[in-house]
Amino acid sequence: MKKHKVSVIIPVYNSALYLPRLLDSIEKQTYANCEYIFVNDGSTDNSGMVLKEYLKNRENMYYIEQENGGAAAARNRGIEAASGDYLSFVDSDDYILPHFIEAMVAEAERTNADIVLTGVAVEKNGEITEREHEQHDIVKDRLAFMRDIFLKINASYIVCNKLFKRTIFEQFRFLEGYIFEDMFASYMTALSVSKVAYLTEDLYIYC
Repeated sequence: MKKHKVSVIIPVYNSALYLPRLLDSIEKQTYANCEYIFVNDGSTDNSGMVLKEYLKNRENMYYIEQENGGAAAARNRGIEAASGDYLSFVDSDDYILPHFIEAMVAEAERTNADIVLTGVAVEKNGEITEREHEQHDIVKDRLAFMRDIFLKINASYIVCNKLFKRTIFEQFRFLEGYIFEDMFASYMTALSVSKVAYLTEDLYIYC
């Protein structure tokens, strides 16, 4: 059976210092059928130069450049360019563990969940601490997911630790020009889903 394609959308703004760490974590991903879409959102440092050099001769990685419009605008641009069955979002100053994508795709296929999310660990000054999450892998319905978003449980209110069925984003886009666009997007996705799978392992590292 053909593996589902995943589009990973990465908004970039003045992240040259952190891009090597992120790019290294992308190279180590164990799931092969991915495309990585970097959207340079008007960076004023050398982020664009770093990406253009790195992306040379890499067929599954794409570079888009636009005037600064914020993370929401960059993600929306990435969605328009994406061709995957699933979408995932990663911030350019964070990084992901090697089986981040593979684990979420496997759980989506096993449970037919519309969204799969992983645990999130926080790295500060070189030290990693865990955030609150479920004690075991679990599947929840729409109302339970919305409750978690409202109470900010399991990092359910952010988008960067998740895998989404692409069809969810046929209904809406990120709200541009506002703060807390992650929470708005999470609420909007909740309206479009019936099943959300939670993985307890901390596969996304928030810096």
